[in-house]
Amino acid sequence: MQTTPADSTSIYQLKWVEWKGGFVPVITQNENGPCPLLALCNVLLLTDRMKLVAGETVVTSTALMDLLGTAIIENMPQDLSEGERANYEQNIQDAMASFPKLQTGLDVNVRFDSVKGFEFTSEIVIFDLLNVPLYHGWLPDPQEKEMHSLVHTCSYNQLVEMVISGQSEGDPNILQRALTVSNMFSILQQSS
Repeated sequence: MQTTPADSTSIYQLKWVEWKGGFVPVITQNENGPCPLLALCNVLLLTDRMKLVAGETVVTSTALMDLLGTAIIENMPQDLSEGERANYEQNIQDAMASFPKLQTGLDVNVRFDSVKGFEFTSEIVIFDLLNVPLYHGWLPDPQEKEMHSLVHTCSYNQLVEMVISGQSEGDPNILQRALTVSNMFSILQQSS
């Protein structure tokens, strides 16, 4: 990721690709790492819900966040009751407050019961407001019965708490569960 010295705005290269009979820009990373901003914008570009100027070769993070904000506002349903509208507008404010995190990575708490399992947060609401599904691949193998029964109803944060508290317990069963979860985390980190 490149930044301009004056304002530290990130600059991303655009690659124009043929897509569904036309050309669509794909925003590329200049540095490895998490970047939900690029993922969201690329989904919106490929589904024709966001546009960039034809022929442009770079785009700034500021411009992308402005376009993302516009897309969220334009995606607001028109048939909301007064209470639903107030809730929706609060969700928009919460989402926009999370925009700076989109460049560096979001703190999400996955649930191990479904590929769509996430704890609801202001960061996740961005995806909801844009109707962009979010998935993860951290599911326990049902054939690993002990691990599956231990983790499939939990969130990542609950399992971290289980490991921390289990390591200080004197009960061998609790310690064994903590070790099982700790081993699962090691496996997940190796496959990420």
